[in-house]
Amino acid sequence: MRNELLAIPILIVAFGWIYADRTVRLHGDSQIELSKSILIHFDTNVDGLLHVLASDTLGVDLNLMRWAATELGTETFRAGRYEFNEPVSRFELLSKISRGEQDPVNLRIPTAMMRVNLAIRLSNQMRFTAAEFDSTSRDSSLLASLDVNEHHLVGRLLPDTYQFYWTASPEDVIRRVHATFVDRVQKRYQTRLDSLGWTVDEATTMASIIEWEVRHADEMARVSGLYWNRINRRMPLQADPTVNYAVGERRRLFHSDYRFDHPYNTYRFRGLPPGPLNNPRLIAIEAALYPESHNYIYMVANSEGYHTFTRTYAEHLRESRKWVIWLNEQVRMRQERQKIQDQLTAPGAASR
Repeated sequence: MRNELLAIPILIVAFGWIYADRTVRLHGDSQIELSKSILIHFDTNVDGLLHVLASDTLGVDLNLMRWAATELGTETFRAGRYEFNEPVSRFELLSKISRGEQDPVNLRIPTAMMRVNLAIRLSNQMRFTAAEFDSTSRDSSLLASLDVNEHHLVGRLLPDTYQFYWTASPEDVIRRVHATFVDRVQKRYQTRLDSLGWTVDEATTMASIIEWEVRHADEMARVSGLYWNRINRRMPLQADPTVNYAVGERRRLFHSDYRFDHPYNTYRFRGLPPGPLNNPRLIAIEAALYPESHNYIYMVANSEGYHTFTRTYAEHLRESRKWVIWLNEQVRMRQERQKIQDQLTAPGAASR
């Protein structure tokens, strides 16, 4: 009898120790310290979660994590992006992922991106692929619901930083960003568009040309005024960025490029191109809608990163020659520097 009475407190202590050990292993505040976000592409089970944790080399004890999941009876873990900026317990980690409590992504939509490049940049930040985004951006039912055609959609993907869950679909992103464009541009400037007799897509097309043409924002309205002058005088727009778009890359253009037969080449076809070249910033759209008033119809780049504007073709030729001379001098100087560098790094140069 005495031995049985002694066994009771021993059992109580043992149970208490087991319970305390279980509690600490499940709920200890600083058991897991993660160095980066956890990305789970699809809903998964314990094995799938452990595979993610192992492949991401997060330094988690996988055996204890499996035990914790069994203890909690947690079987399904939701797709998503999960951040743990402070040390957490196994219970907190498993509970957050099993409930699908994602942390949002600050999705950055860059400026002046062609659609194919934009799809790649966005897919690098989200779960969807570039191909999935590109396919969605061409979906006829989606475009019809937004009242925009395929060629003009990119001009409405307003550059900014937006918050999304990592698992958001391409359609979610397109609809949200397009709605932002409607609020910030279409509704705000509709009266101005009506007074100009322009559609919003014509405005974004002009803005996309300005965006590529101009390095400094304080020059945008002046360049816009020049393009407006050409249009109003029924001159060809002859905008170099449209040729860059036609040949498929931004680079120094050659004489043969200006003859390239492409509907976006404004050296061959009058007026605006069929659609925007890229997604312009709001400041470029405003420059397109509110051009500077002047009489310039020609411009050429200069060594300060701006443009030199002229009223006559003779003046333009003179400034163009200055630009070509400067460019050739830059090439000569680079070649000279490279020659000196090659001499310094050539075998035996140190002993000479």
